Amino acid sequence: MTRRLSTAWLLIFPSLALAIAVILYPFAQIVRLALSDVSRFGQIRGFVGTANFARVFADPIFLGAALRTLEWTICVVVGTLLSALPVAIVLNRPFHGRSLARTLVMLPWAVSLSMAAVVWLWAFNGDYGMINAMLNEAGVIAAPT
Repeated sequence: MTRRLSTAWLLIFPSLALAIAVILYPFAQIVRLALSDVSRFGQIRGFVGTANFARVFADPIFLGAALRTLEWTICVVVGTLLSALPVAIVLNRPFHGRSLARTLVMLPWAVSLSMAAVVWLWAFNGDYGMINAMLNEAGVIAAPT
């Protein structure tokens, strides 16, 4: 049993070492910098302990920004849940065209950002774009822009 355990650790070690290098080392550096006096050029001048945290949490600008960030995060999470949960419940029930509805809901997520950017560039193209053509036909604009 000990030989199997040693073999298992030997096989896991490269991934574990990589995880430590990628996660723990940067985290330790962040903690070290947070507890140090650092110049504008990134040179560490000395250990200050939690004085940096005391100064940041006493700053009313930081507290206001932190509060707005917390409010924004709560609103986005609650809004996402309130809008996505009913859609998920409906799409989980059997109905005619469910596969098409699921595809249409998932399509924006599946299309990459670069492809979406290309489509928008085509849509707003001044010479032959779909948006300009529709605005021209509707009489909103006189000529493609």
